[in-house]
Amino acid sequence: MLDAVIANNLKLLRKSMGWSLDIAARETRVSKSMLGQIEREESSPTIGTLWKIANGFKIPLSKLLEENSMNASLGSQHWNSDKGLEINPLFHFDPISKCEIFILKLSPGYKFISPPHASGVLEHVIVVEGSLEVLCNSKWTSIQAGEGIRFSADIEHGYCNSTNNIAVFHNVIHYTL
Repeated sequence: MLDAVIANNLKLLRKSMGWSLDIAARETRVSKSMLGQIEREESSPTIGTLWKIANGFKIPLSKLLEENSMNASLGSQHWNSDKGLEINPLFHFDPISKCEIFILKLSPGYKFISPPHASGVLEHVIVVEGSLEVLCNSKWTSIQAGEGIRFSADIEHGYCNSTNNIAVFHNVIHYTL
């Protein structure tokens, strides 16, 4: 179901900007064929691809995931990006606070490297369950349940679960939009 939401949002966003697939591909650094496949629901994009699309369109990630932009919360809707990562938008982008909040689950042994976000974007990562290694400022930092870390997300960063248990964490993303 979320693939249909993403497809619809991408089509509407691209058309509202007056962008062809060629222009969207250039701005997002996602191939024209991949964008077309996403719009036709022939491909489920990874979280990395969604970040590239959001960055290219200069929008918060949750704008691609929300079914109705008037909703303040998604509740139980979740999206599996890859086999080892589940992302659940808890609160969509709020234009007043300029932030959105996600809960993520990383499977044991899973590592995700995120492309840089737009200039000035900050992330707050708070571990709820298990432990997590976070790549920020070119170094990995281990954080445990109840701990958090804040970093500039406009450079490459990442998350790694090197344990045998699921890692669950909140990710609060602040934009300068």
